[in-house]
Amino acid sequence: MRESLFEQLKRKEISFIDEVKKITNLINKSYLKYTECYFDNAFKCSIFNVYYEDFDVAMRELFEVDNDYFSYNGNIYELLNRANYSRLNLTLNCFLNYLEFFKTLFIHKDKFYDTNANQIKLIIDNDCDRIGYKFICEDDCYKVMLKDTEAEAVATKVNESTRTKIYKYLMIRNGCVEDKRNCIKALADDVELICKKYSKVTEYDKLKQFIQCIRHTKDDPKKEFQFYYKNEEQWLDKTFEMIIGILSFTRTKEIVNEIIKLENNYQDDK
Repeated sequence: MRESLFEQLKRKEISFIDEVKKITNLINKSYLKYTECYFDNAFKCSIFNVYYEDFDVAMRELFEVDNDYFSYNGNIYELLNRANYSRLNLTLNCFLNYLEFFKTLFIHKDKFYDTNANQIKLIIDNDCDRIGYKFICEDDCYKVMLKDTEAEAVATKVNESTRTKIYKYLMIRNGCVEDKRNCIKALADDVELICKKYSKVTEYDKLKQFIQCIRHTKDDPKKEFQFYYKNEEQWLDKTFEMIIGILSFTRTKEIVNEIIKLENNYQDDK
């Protein structure tokens, strides 16, 4: 079957630096002075004004390329051009920061109807979707969360505390191993309580082994699980997948028990 044009475009690899340049062009003074004025005002009303001196400073400080030796001075437009000329690209972490930054500035977008601002909103929403993330709003700011349909489906079926921990894990950036480890520890406590209700969740036995690795330190690992610490982040992600699978399984067991109870009540009513 022929692949549609839109499917081809969505599959096309995204250039982070090109996308940020699109946004920068739409804000740049030479395009429309009111757009820049809007973003200055939006910045002053946002939570970012506590952390950055002004909008331009924020744009520069978010800048991060995949080369530690790249020196950068000047405004953001010059930085993007220099990095692009050097065949560098923005890091994924940097690009996600830009998406969160601009999305948060649009919280009060209903107060501004400029065409350029609306174009920026479309760009960031589309970019977020294309790289496999989604926005979630917390405390008047937007954060990006890795899209995981299974984890999100399970999150709707568990209590609020466990749901918050699942979402938190999906929001942790790659490379933040300590944050992932601490989140898995908290989730492990919830899973232990749930699995105590069931005597035959055999998959939980394997999960318990990995949970012990998380609760031990690298300095004192169990000999049989030393492999876990050689690529800890990969195993943390795999442990998270196991937790989601077991939460889904135990929820299914609960549904089956509810069905049996309903069937028994139906027989009693006859």
